[in-house]
Amino acid sequence: MNKYKHLFQTYLPTLILASHSPARKELLEQLGCHVKVEPTNVEELYNHQDGKALALSLAQQKRDFYLEHHKRLTYPLITADTIIQHGSRIIGKASTIYEAYDQLASFSGTEHSVISACTITFCDKRMYHTVDSTTVYMKHLDKQTILEYLNTGEWKGAAGSYRIQQKASSLIDRIEGDITTVVGLPIEAISAILSSLGSF
Repeated sequence: MNKYKHLFQTYLPTLILASHSPARKELLEQLGCHVKVEPTNVEELYNHQDGKALALSLAQQKRDFYLEHHKRLTYPLITADTIIQHGSRIIGKASTIYEAYDQLASFSGTEHSVISACTITFCDKRMYHTVDSTTVYMKHLDKQTILEYLNTGEWKGAAGSYRIQQKASSLIDRIEGDITTVVGLPIEAISAILSSLGSF
């Protein structure tokens, strides 16, 4: 993360994060950004079968919604969305603890892709977007292990019902890719955008 700090502090010293996610806010603050949280309340309709297309569509819908209601940007805007693709299934946030149990049980001993998309809109209305995918390999999870994890409450509001940066790290065997994509904001991919901008 430290190697990206200069880019974020140069191009995004203060930004608007249109997200409820405390994990996204924390990632950006670790990079030295001053984050103004202004969430959108866009209904997340899963109308794509392709995970990357869906995540990007949702992030763009959040951007468009924000811009419709804020005609003038005072700071750069970031919107994001994270979903999970497990085989042919698209998985979002569980609405009940029972659904959360089923999600985690289905991951047991298998791999799935965590996909995070992000849009960046600057005050001059230049827009950029990126999508990244990380593969997560889950350990074999017995019923007791899943129930103990669910009792932490971390599953609430998390795609796939777990938060890798918290206690769920003990459930995971390994990952292939950028861990920040699993957290909810693909920092490496965003950094690639920022490094291509040059001077304003």
